Amino acid sequence: MESIEDDNCLTSQAIVKVVGPPDLIVTLVTVKNAPLPVARGGSLTITATVKNQGEGDAPPSTLKFLLVDTVSGAPKNLNGTKDYALIQPGATSTQQRIVTVFLDTPVGTYVVQACADSLDVIPEASETNNCFTSTGTITVQ
Repeated sequence: MESIEDDNCLTSQAIVKVVGPPDLIVTLVTVKNAPLPVARGGSLTITATVKNQGEGDAPPSTLKFLLVDTVSGAPKNLNGTKDYALIQPGATSTQQRIVTVFLDTPVGTYVVQACADSLDVIPEASETNNCFTSTGTITVQ
């Protein structure tokens, strides 16, 4: 037992701010000249905007691009990803990448989907809102 029990604590002069995790979303996906036909093995120029709508910084990560069949909804990877730098809360990062349609892609009509944090390495407030789909269609021939 101490002689004075109410002098065991001290409050710091510094302010400590506790923030939540980042939350990455893709807010826009465009394909140059869409709607357009593209041959298997052909290329597409895709622009995507990633936003951190969370509270904490989002460390560098990778955007992945896919074709999504407009009839079946089946996804098909595109050949090409895009790395992006740290994104602060409320900030956006716009990335452009030329990707290639794989030779084994089935003929059909697709939309392009971009997914932030494609390697799933960033703990986020929500892990289910990282993808966004373009409105313009791509016809693989």
